Amino acid sequence: QPADLFSFAEGLLQDGRAEWATAGTVRRGGLISIWGLMQIPDGAQTICGEEYRSYLFLGTDYDGKTSWTANPVNIRSSCSNAFAGYARAGTGFKIRNARKREELMEQASHALQITTASMATYKLWAEKRSLEYASEALVGEVEDIIAPPVKVTDEDARAKAVATRVNVIDSFRNEYLAEEIDRNGRTRYSLWNALTGYVDHGSRTRRTRGNSERQARLASQMWGQGARVKDSAYELL
Repeated sequence: QPADLFSFAEGLLQDGRAEWATAGTVRRGGLISIWGLMQIPDGAQTICGEEYRSYLFLGTDYDGKTSWTANPVNIRSSCSNAFAGYARAGTGFKIRNARKREELMEQASHALQITTASMATYKLWAEKRSLEYASEALVGEVEDIIAPPVKVTDEDARAKAVATRVNVIDSFRNEYLAEEIDRNGRTRYSLWNALTGYVDHGSRTRRTRGNSERQARLASQMWGQGARVKDSAYELL
């Protein structure tokens, strides 16, 4: 429940291990979810010559149907891409309704250790990818994740779908990939940051029932299509 989320956060605040960055609500379908982002002051690291900050993303709903979750989020300080280092929600700490709920809530303090381990894992992964060239074929595979090849057979519908896909790919290449290549070279690390930048800021996101466009984008990043696209790209790269 939301009270659990804030109780856990209050424990982190009191001993100075974390501080609030922001919090809010979104709707996931008809279900209201509450979320928060807490910065870990001791979590800053330099990765590939760039400064990163470490956060915990906390989320739960109002009726206990989903897990209470604390996930690590690594944010690149030099870039407006707010969730550049976020990879795979499965690396976080989840708590489901259980008889031993109090014991499980106590164990949730390990989320900080998980966040530290996640940052170390990401640092190793990113620095390896920064040494690997991103071929044109690999760029094409990433583009297929962002904008899957058109399979529609109807002539008019196909023409429209192809035009939409071309626009998405042009936006990805010109507004995100080119900037990352200028910053860090034509590497898999640059390709990863371009993809996450596009997903977080450039992909088309429509308002949904009860959500503004910004709320809908956040829900997609954390739980929906945006998260799935990042997961697929992370595995590919």
